[in-house]
Amino acid sequence: MQDKDRTAVALAIDVALMKRGGDRYYHFVFKLRNSYGCEIIDCYDKPQYLKNALKEVYGNEYGSIIEDIKLEFGDSVEEGIAAFLDILEKNSV
Repeated sequence: MQDKDRTAVALAIDVALMKRGGDRYYHFVFKLRNSYGCEIIDCYDKPQYLKNALKEVYGNEYGSIIEDIKLEFGDSVEEGIAAFLDILEKNSV
């Protein structure tokens, strides 16, 4: 189940960020890889890295990006993904 959740989270992150444009998306991927040593697929297990990289690259848009990621899941959020989203939402503003 965790592999399925990891993939779903990675896809939701990709969709939410690609909606904002490619240049910053690639900067975000570069930041995640070089500053935190991980890829988007790893963010499910390391939400703090995702949180930090989003804030560094997207600044004030961080909260709306989290909302976009949540919208990708709709109303049916499994327990593991819900816990992941809770970590992202803490102190998001």
